[in-house]
Amino acid sequence: MIPRQIVEFVKSKIKKQYEIDEKEIERIFFSYAIKDKKFMDRVVNGKIEGFERLSSFKEILKKTKKEIYYNLRQYKRNAEQRKVLFKKLKRILEKEGISENAIKIHEEILCTHISSKERIDTYPFFYDRIFEFTGKPKRILDIACGMNPFSLPFMKLNDFTYICTELKQEDCDFINSYFKIISKHINVEAKAIRLNLFDLTSEEFGKKFIEENDLMKFDVVFLLKDIPVMERLRKGISKYIIRWLPTNYIVISGSKKSMVKGKEIKKREERLIRRVLNELNLNIASKIEFENEIVFIVKKNNHSYR
Repeated sequence: MIPRQIVEFVKSKIKKQYEIDEKEIERIFFSYAIKDKKFMDRVVNGKIEGFERLSSFKEILKKTKKEIYYNLRQYKRNAEQRKVLFKKLKRILEKEGISENAIKIHEEILCTHISSKERIDTYPFFYDRIFEFTGKPKRILDIACGMNPFSLPFMKLNDFTYICTELKQEDCDFINSYFKIISKHINVEAKAIRLNLFDLTSEEFGKKFIEENDLMKFDVVFLLKDIPVMERLRKGISKYIIRWLPTNYIVISGSKKSMVKGKEIKKREERLIRRVLNELNLNIASKIEFENEIVFIVKKNNHSYR
């Protein structure tokens, strides 16, 4: 574990330059720090005096700042693009309902997020394959959803509840704006809630979050491409996330290729997901392979927080 003194130093340095959530700073800093064996060996053993002068630390800090800068620029660019597309979608829905033109704009918004962009060619049958096994759900929870809420028309459901979580409040606000207009065309009760998954390591927080947001029971919970990412940042965190999910089925997925570099990672993703499920004594009920994604459907025996 990296000493808090170092973490706080990094956060103070970066927050002087960028407006960014502290948890996001930690996430990015940890992702680089854990790859530097020399740095980790030193700080884990308590040798932190003068850490800010270490060449290894300076390099980690430099990479952290660079990624944050890139992410913020990319996020701002995508956010602006989404706003333009959303205005267009709103006009089309008012005139045509869920027409081919409306579906096309949904797809364009989905393509502004790297995760849903990879799924764009499979959305027309993605949920069909999953619901063949789980049955058509009445209550869905989508964890760390990204832009996946804009795939609601592809679910082909009626009279259902869809709740999703996302890290940034501005993303939640944007998604909730979409729910207001799409609910006039699809019979869905939907809302987006801000949630930092790292907060779920606290059992007290998990219980409170469930109770305050009416998350007591779901038919299906989506964890699409979340578990491998979270585990690489903080090994063991998945048990906290999966443990509190009050659901019949959990749908977990991993990428076949790296979303940035395109490197083949299917075996690594599957191995990691299976390891997490084995540690929780959960079995895979079904495995579905899509072009860019492997999906595991897990039957959970109880529905309540444990």
